[in-house]
Amino acid sequence: MELFDEIAVGFYAAASGAAALSAIQVSMKDDRSVASQSAVAFTALLSVNCILNVIWLIWPSAPLWLQNFSAVSLAGLTPFMWLYVDDITSPVVRTWKLADIWKFWTVGLALTLVGFAASLPQDVIQELTYQTDSPSTLSYSYFFYGFFVQICILLQSSYYVWQTIKRLSGLSEKLQHLFSDAVDRRPTWLWLVISVLGLNWLVTFIFNFGLLMVPSYIFGVLAFAFAVSFSVWSIQQRPTFLGEDGTRNASPDLEESFIETSQTSVKYERSLLPEERLERIASKIAHAFTQDALHLNPVLSLSKLSKHLSIPEQHLSQTFTRRLNTSFYDYVNLYRIETAKTRLKETDELIVDIAFAVGYNSRSAFYNAFKVITGQTPSDFRASQLAQ
Repeated sequence: MELFDEIAVGFYAAASGAAALSAIQVSMKDDRSVASQSAVAFTALLSVNCILNVIWLIWPSAPLWLQNFSAVSLAGLTPFMWLYVDDITSPVVRTWKLADIWKFWTVGLALTLVGFAASLPQDVIQELTYQTDSPSTLSYSYFFYGFFVQICILLQSSYYVWQTIKRLSGLSEKLQHLFSDAVDRRPTWLWLVISVLGLNWLVTFIFNFGLLMVPSYIFGVLAFAFAVSFSVWSIQQRPTFLGEDGTRNASPDLEESFIETSQTSVKYERSLLPEERLERIASKIAHAFTQDALHLNPVLSLSKLSKHLSIPEQHLSQTFTRRLNTSFYDYVNLYRIETAKTRLKETDELIVDIAFAVGYNSRSAFYNAFKVITGQTPSDFRASQLAQ
């Protein structure tokens, strides 16, 4: 075995171990959600796929049917990844549906390819292994069917990756209409996972079409990065719309208010409130922030504001968008930053203490919000006030 292959074996083995450990840890949790079960299945398949790569590198003459099991594991990866993403980014709890079976149609194709390979006569396997000048019809049939299965898996994987990108792209706006800690809730780590997956596809394309010789360890490194990034962060990730009470913090009706059409974002299509009603609600919201200081609550959500004011979430959401021309998240940030500016001017508190006191869960979130709203960092703002 060459040095590059030995390095690749090490990375594949490490990736398999990381994915398997993640699958075990998640399966031991008292969580039977679609996201949890999909994460277990995804990491288990990823572990199997990496082990198969180790087998091929150590045992190049492995049976053809065993080599084709890689297609089975690959076919199941992106559907399970999408089911995981779909559940953790859904405002309502997702449940398993009979139609979900169709998401794994390429797994069925891959299994038939394994069966096809297992049924091939030995002389045909020899033809495929040594690439003879005059292959039989059966060899051609196997080759083209294998190519067809790979194309189907690639197309399906591309579709679910695209669905994931679309979901993540629109998630931030939805969260900002519901939570004051919207930034902390976003699963930004999934962008890294998608990037590594895309890079893996690109390298595979370059290698398969002979555009460039790619050392085997590169694939091992990418597999390791993919396995570790998903395994580590998926264990920590909670559903993005999960409230403090353990339930999703959005109703189906509120979810419908964010439906996007091909022309524009059509909000609150069902029942638009009159301007007078919006004005009264806006006044109550302002009172809740100026007098009751709700913005200092680090886990303030639209649901909590709704309960505090006894006003439906849909009406509050309409008020923020149509009357106040802002999102719930931006509105809360304005009050938090104004409070922070006062404390920066009038006290000598540490900036990090002020950040947590005005409702932020991290120093970085406070600095980013402060810079966006004031154009200065908290340190620069305090220095400018002292200089006056």
